[in-house]
Amino acid sequence: MTDSISSTNIPELSSINEVLGNAIGDGGGRISVTAFATQLLSDGPIADVIGSIEAGYEDSVALVADLPDPDGLDVGALWRVFGDGEDSGVWKVLAGTPKTWDRLGPLPAADLAVVDARLDAGVASVAAEVAARLAGDEAEATARAEAIAAEATARGTAISGAIATEVTNRNTAISTAVAGEATARGTAISGAIASEVTRPTQAISTAVAGEATA
Repeated sequence: MTDSISSTNIPELSSINEVLGNAIGDGGGRISVTAFATQLLSDGPIADVIGSIEAGYEDSVALVADLPDPDGLDVGALWRVFGDGEDSGVWKVLAGTPKTWDRLGPLPAADLAVVDARLDAGVASVAAEVAARLAGDEAEATARAEAIAAEATARGTAISGAIATEVTNRNTAISTAVAGEATARGTAISGAIASEVTRPTQAISTAVAGEATA
C-alpha cells in the first residue's frame, strides 16, 4: 500500500495547470484549470452573479422582506438587497410551485460602489437642501424684521404728526380764548374807569350850576 502524502507536505506552486477534484459517480480525478474555469462560468452561483452583472437587475430593495412575491416575476429574475446585513446580496427567482427566492451570493464590488455613490449623492443632496432652507429662513426673517421696522417707523411718524397737530390746535384755541378774555376784560375796565371819571365832573357841574342860579 502506497503511503499517503499530507497536503501540508506538497510543494507550493505560484501557478497551476490542473486541480484535483471529485465528480459524483465518477470518483476523484484531475481537471485542467481551463476546464474548471469554464465550468465555473457556465453554471452555478459564480456564473449566476456574473450573468446578473451582464444582464442587469430587475430592481433593488433594502431588505429581503421587501422583495416582491416571486410568483409575479419571471423565473431567473435578479434583484439586489442592499441593507439587510448578511442577507444582502443578489437574489434570484427559482422555478417551482410556488416560486421561491434564492440568494446567489454577496453583492459584487461594482454594485457596492454604486451604493456608495448613491449614499454620497444622497448625503450631498440633503446637505444642500438643509443649507438652502436655512438660507431661505434667514432671508425671510430679515425681510420680516425690515418690514416690522418700516411699519414701526411709519406709525411713529404718524403718531408724532398727530400729536404735534393736536398741540398746535389746542395752543391756538387757548391763545384765542385768552386774547378774547383779555379784550373783554379790558373793555369793561376802560368803561368803568370812564364812568367813574365822569361822575365827579357831572356832580361839580351840577353844583356850580345850582350855585349860580341861587
